[in-house]
Amino acid sequence: MEGSRSALPSVLDPAMDYSLDIVDFVTKYGRDYLEATGTDIRAAHEKYKDFYHEYHQDHPEATTDCYDEFLIAQGKQGKQHTFGRIEEQRGEEFEYCYWFCAILQERQLDVVSWGRAGSYDTFGVVGEVVAVLSIFNSDCQASLSESSLECYQLRKERRKFENEISTQAHKRQFERPYSDPTQMRRYFMDKLDEIVRTWDPREQYAPMTAIVQSSGVGKSRIIREVAQERYVFYCCLRPSLSTGFPPRSAIADELLSDEARNCKSYVAYLLACMQVFVDIMQQHSQLISPAAWFDWHVFGTPINENSSSSHDYWIRVRTYLHEHTVRLTNVEQFPMELLVMARKLARVLKASKDPEARIVFVFDEARNINTPRCNGDVHNHFYWLRYALRMLPSHNSGANGEDTFTAAVFLDTSSRVGDFVPPALQDPSARIAQNNLDVFSPFYLVSTFDSLADRAPVNSLATATKEDRLISLGRPLWKTIYDSATAPQADTIALAVYKIMCTNEVLTADKLTLEQTLAILSPRIALDVNPSLRINTALIADHMRVCIHITPERESVLSAVPSEPILAEASAQLMHRQGYLESILSFLAVSLRYGIVDAGYRGELVAQLLVLLAIDHVSTRRGSMPYSRVVTVSAFLSELLGVNCANLDTIMDTVAKDRLMRGEIFLTHFVRPTYKKPNRATLYEFAIRGAGILSKRYSEAVDLIIPVVLPPDTAESSLTVRPNKTITIPLERISFILVQVKNRKKQKIGEQSRSHLAPQKLGLIDSSTTIPYGALWMELGILQNTAQEMLSGCGVHHPVERTQLGLKIIGLNTNVYPCIADDSYNRGIAKLLVKILQSWPEPAQLASGDAYATEAVKSILRLQYLQD
Repeated sequence: MEGSRSALPSVLDPAMDYSLDIVDFVTKYGRDYLEATGTDIRAAHEKYKDFYHEYHQDHPEATTDCYDEFLIAQGKQGKQHTFGRIEEQRGEEFEYCYWFCAILQERQLDVVSWGRAGSYDTFGVVGEVVAVLSIFNSDCQASLSESSLECYQLRKERRKFENEISTQAHKRQFERPYSDPTQMRRYFMDKLDEIVRTWDPREQYAPMTAIVQSSGVGKSRIIREVAQERYVFYCCLRPSLSTGFPPRSAIADELLSDEARNCKSYVAYLLACMQVFVDIMQQHSQLISPAAWFDWHVFGTPINENSSSSHDYWIRVRTYLHEHTVRLTNVEQFPMELLVMARKLARVLKASKDPEARIVFVFDEARNINTPRCNGDVHNHFYWLRYALRMLPSHNSGANGEDTFTAAVFLDTSSRVGDFVPPALQDPSARIAQNNLDVFSPFYLVSTFDSLADRAPVNSLATATKEDRLISLGRPLWKTIYDSATAPQADTIALAVYKIMCTNEVLTADKLTLEQTLAILSPRIALDVNPSLRINTALIADHMRVCIHITPERESVLSAVPSEPILAEASAQLMHRQGYLESILSFLAVSLRYGIVDAGYRGELVAQLLVLLAIDHVSTRRGSMPYSRVVTVSAFLSELLGVNCANLDTIMDTVAKDRLMRGEIFLTHFVRPTYKKPNRATLYEFAIRGAGILSKRYSEAVDLIIPVVLPPDTAESSLTVRPNKTITIPLERISFILVQVKNRKKQKIGEQSRSHLAPQKLGLIDSSTTIPYGALWMELGILQNTAQEMLSGCGVHHPVERTQLGLKIIGLNTNVYPCIADDSYNRGIAKLLVKILQSWPEPAQLASGDAYATEAVKSILRLQYLQD
């Protein structure tokens, strides 16, 4: 981690410091020795620093961090780790340790790297978690006993049903007709063509890219579609005990062995694949199509009645690989060997419809080739494989029309952006930084969301909440699992819970991690995670956030959470586990305070939570999706505020009030649109997905809009307004509850502010439309025990008909909001929500608990704290 290395004695050049700082050492040593205490680790680190100094004095040319050598000298042996996902590990154990004991006790926050989003770091977010949790424990006055500072680990045990379900689902996904309304396949193939046509070894490192996106979007299926037009050499590197699909390739053992940690082994593999391809093509009288080639060597589908099995393909590849490994002796001959073989391949394909020999090497489940180095090796498998790819001939290397267009693609579910396309300064290859070489940007806009959505008309919220319909929305994973499982709803929800938590273990609330709490909240409320922190890429890789944009330097990653009702339901179930909500809100307050989550919209965050908690409490809590239910406006307001609907006749017309109170709400999450004035047709689309509207940033009119479907009006015209055939609920029945939030400490509600809650100003209705609706004014920052106050005629533009239910709500406590009262599951929710309102990245408070640091900050920022 740049800028965070421990100081070295002057005999060593600080610029060549390869040593592990305290964070790196704690992470590695704690992972290898789970029984070690904080004291043990600190003592070991002191010994390690001495050993590192002596080792580099004896071996001045060495470029190792000496960690493995140190363990050997101490008579120890580090553990080997395999990183997997639900579809790929069966009976295996995955350990993901957050070691922060030394940092907590020594307060060495200065050595924590807050890093770049694309950091080349297996554990990704250790630095951020160390700093945040250290402060969090201080804020919450948690006990910092030796036992509480022990290694915190999550053991991900794969259960049998998940392997079986996932395998069946992936098979079904490959069998489905491909739905591609956005022409993503063509876009990706054009990107591959651009790579092979523009690749110049003097400008880029290698003709390769990576598909980076969260789980369940269909990354492997993209490759199947590419194989309809390109010859793909596919290799799946999933763990040996995995039952996932596509299955592990037979050559994986050779490619992942310790003996393969060199360039020659991977050059031999590339040569072997192309040579087998040439042999097979020459054996067939007719040209084999790209699709037939892929299905044969990946799935074993016969090319014709006389073709051999795919097992024969891997036998041939293994044979040639061993032959080339023995024959190749000089690294300088590797590029020429690859060029000669590529020319042979080009000649074989010359008679095809596409005379350009466009081939793609694909490495699926590629994180297994990117595991940490071991046994004293300086570089891991990925480093050497990428070096071998650099030696592939460029498209203009051929002669006599024998051009070859070659590219490579890496893909994986739980990989971070920095695993395969790290920022230049953090790249393991010195050539990239020294020679100013670039790497091709990753592909991440996998636009498969709602590709399997149920398009049947929705004429009521009861229809909208049918489980099979909700499961079809979002990424294709949910629908494929639902169609393949023996207990569709329960199994799909269980997998969604796993995907959010990234563990099957039912954790107690005190064991939740920062990532898990943010992952639980994200599908329900709009959280903006700092794009420059590595925790953001961890949330994409392991917790279902979606990558939206990656900067060209790959140092910042923008993420979001699309509307996915299945994830919102799973999130709701997690929120209401014993003690979870208390831990979630505590972590959220810390995340706001330390800039992990954007703190500029704290009032809106609290308002979203209040509304969702009230809706959740009304739900029946029955069935596999208990929180995806329709509730009435009357029940919602009663749970949120304790409002007695019989007392509202004084501020609202009786008929309009009764109709509004019988109105229906289906709400499980909020989404922030990019437009300021949604219309009622838009509200319909939100309503049938269980989504509320969080207004666009800097909107002055309203903060939240809750869609409401009114019961039919006896006077409703038979000529109902339907702007298109897909909207089957008359727009006259689409109403809303408008919410405006203020976080100020003094009450100030003028007529101009009240008019912001007028739907005419928002464009929801015109001046001639009369419809009952709700308007809530939340004054959250006034911390007093004041119950809600009725505002007669607040923002009403039809005072005679009195169609608006206007409520001013002052304060944030259990008297005002009964829905946050203590219960058997959670306590102190009201205080935590107040803490969220008051959480802000104030510099002096970041050093709380350290008197000198607090005064130092105030001294540096003198004017900012002049009157403090």
